[in-house]
Amino acid sequence: MKRIITPAIFLSASILAGCAQDAAPTTPGTDELGGENGQDGETPKADAAHDNFGFVAVEKSGAFQCNNPLTCVSYELTRPNRSTIKCNDGEYHDQCAVKAVSWTSAGLTQAQADKVEAAIEREAMDPSLGVQVLVKGDFKIYVDFLAFVPTEVWLAQKADGNTSGTFVRVFDRGVRCITAPCPTFEEGRLNSSRQMNIDGIDFGDTSDSLQEKAYTATTSPDGVILAGERTDRSAVSFVEELRTADQVFLRLQ
Repeated sequence: MKRIITPAIFLSASILAGCAQDAAPTTPGTDELGGENGQDGETPKADAAHDNFGFVAVEKSGAFQCNNPLTCVSYELTRPNRSTIKCNDGEYHDQCAVKAVSWTSAGLTQAQADKVEAAIEREAMDPSLGVQVLVKGDFKIYVDFLAFVPTEVWLAQKADGNTSGTFVRVFDRGVRCITAPCPTFEEGRLNSSRQMNIDGIDFGDTSDSLQEKAYTATTSPDGVILAGERTDRSAVSFVEELRTADQVFLRLQ
């Protein structure tokens, strides 16, 4: 069943209690946060509630069974939502290459690191899956090679998801109203200062368990990262603005 998630649904006795609210169909909307328009900036605004800069997609191509950072296939780093990324040389390029990523620097266990590497390899073998791993961190030069040292690692949760839409980080604003409209979520475009408030998340056929995890994450300091499109849904006297969850990223802790 196609579900639109708002905080009111999760405050009810069960998710199913909100299904009646989802009877109205959704239609494609205009994504105000989609595309580079010259307004992204490179630093958050002074009054921003959250800093959505510094997110990097980690991808890889070629052979995988190689543990020598001097000769192995490098990782390719790009910046979601942006056409260029600032590399270790201080210049902006379409992508940066590093020979290694230090997953344990982000506090990951070896089991978690193996899971992340497996996700990167799956995408390399099937690029239609889209980005599977997002990180924040810094470059580090070792004696003979350049590496990336993450401080945060985010992993895609949907095996059948896609990341062709806009990457946004979503937070529950903690606002509850008696009358509508009452946008209860804040979404910020990754690597941008652009943000807006929306009415809900259009989860589509996302599993109930992942919906709950994603909503819970919106109430945490990290939020949840979604890759998706804008959809609209007509209410009684206004139009709700929603974000589809074509892919869901949760932070590994």
